[in-house]
Amino acid sequence: MMSCSEARTGRHRQRYKDQFRLVSGCIPFRFGEVVQGNICDLEKRLLVLMISSPNHKDLVFPKGGWEEDESVTDAACREAFEEAGVRGIILREEPLGEWEFRSKSSQKSCSVRGGCRGYMFALEVTEELDSWPEQAIYQRKWLTTDDAFKFCRYDWMREALERLLRVLSVGRIEETMEELVKFPLLSGPDARADQKLSPICFGTTSSVQHLDRVDQKLSPICFGTISNVQHLDRADQKLSPICFGTISSVQHLDRADQKLSPICFGTSNVQHLDRADQKLSSICFGTTI
Repeated sequence: MMSCSEARTGRHRQRYKDQFRLVSGCIPFRFGEVVQGNICDLEKRLLVLMISSPNHKDLVFPKGGWEEDESVTDAACREAFEEAGVRGIILREEPLGEWEFRSKSSQKSCSVRGGCRGYMFALEVTEELDSWPEQAIYQRKWLTTDDAFKFCRYDWMREALERLLRVLSVGRIEETMEELVKFPLLSGPDARADQKLSPICFGTTSSVQHLDRVDQKLSPICFGTISNVQHLDRADQKLSPICFGTISSVQHLDRADQKLSPICFGTSNVQHLDRADQKLSSICFGTTI
């Protein structure tokens, strides 16, 4: 049995398909500390781990041959351990993508030999080791996504990083929606019965005012800034924006059964819905003034 402190060597168990050597790798990631100004910005908080590339100045993601006695995700985890000294959880079984490229030693070759088909996964790091099997060969470095893009030598690496960002963004939204369902009721000294204020907010809410009737609900999922939400004055009013930008002012919902449910990816200023059964349900990717 191979020691956990040793790296696999040789290619006698290497998988091949259609004359391509099959390769598995991952983008190890974690989230940095929350500081003022980055709480609602995924890319500012996200850190990815890259390793030095022997005989090159660029950095790469951990990857290596997928062998016959392991699954493709097991291979990705093994390479992360051997080359970067990290362990973690594969975010999902489906890879970020599949790419075909040439090995470093055959970049200038026109033959089929040297071609690789690689599968890249997202690995959320849970453990960072002080020593690892290939420590003498590879040095590791945590980078912001902006810096990581600069160090990517090949287009396929940049594409994999872009897909990681998309996967994490979608995952955050789905997780937030699940949390919203079970978010606890909040109350204050001036609150009415059955009022619900249940924001799951990754930005800043500077003012939420005047929920004045029973059964009112304010349930924004906010990844930006809601600077002023005012005057929900009748029963059964609902304000449920899913906001990825800035809502600078939402004012004056003055009749029963009014609903303001924008899904907003820009900036909106929405005012004066003054009649019963009015509905504003915009899906906004720009600016609503």
